[in-house]
Amino acid sequence: MVLYGPPASGKDTVTCELVALDARFRQFRRLKCGAGRTDGYRVVDAAQMQAVSDDLVWTNERYGAVYAVDRAGLIDALGEGVPVVHLGQPEAVAAVCNAVDDVQWLVVALWCDRDTARDRLRSRGSADVDERLDVWDQTPTLPPPACTINTGLVSPSAVAQLIADAVTARAASSSISRDCAEASPRP
Repeated sequence: MVLYGPPASGKDTVTCELVALDARFRQFRRLKCGAGRTDGYRVVDAAQMQAVSDDLVWTNERYGAVYAVDRAGLIDALGEGVPVVHLGQPEAVAAVCNAVDDVQWLVVALWCDRDTARDRLRSRGSADVDERLDVWDQTPTLPPPACTINTGLVSPSAVAQLIADAVTARAASSSISRDCAEASPRP
């Protein structure tokens, strides 16, 4: 599944709630080359990033670092459960959703107002609040059919429960469709 949104929209917090709620969920650890926070990333150097460049489905540069999503990492994560991929660009969502055949990605856009984002950034001790708010300003709204949840109004646990229910319903629907197709008589 993809959690889309600007900085401080709640991607990390909702992911923690998802992981606590249901063992199927795991944060997808994007590749990161550069300074800054390392928690939640697979940190690589420039040579390592270059070595896997043919396998990268999305890269972006922010905050003095290069971030990437790799196809092999997605495939491995899909084999272990439901990966929760954090993204902030519509083009990245399209790239990830098209990276692995026969995977139906649930895309949930998280949002909160700018004042809430600023308060969250300050409370978590971000040193680059202004830069992250600039990115918040530049993050476009996803076109439908993404589900959008205002995390300033809905608690992280409630958001996690909504997502878990949607993933379960989607899996059941996919399984039912597949079972019905396999049970249907062929001409």
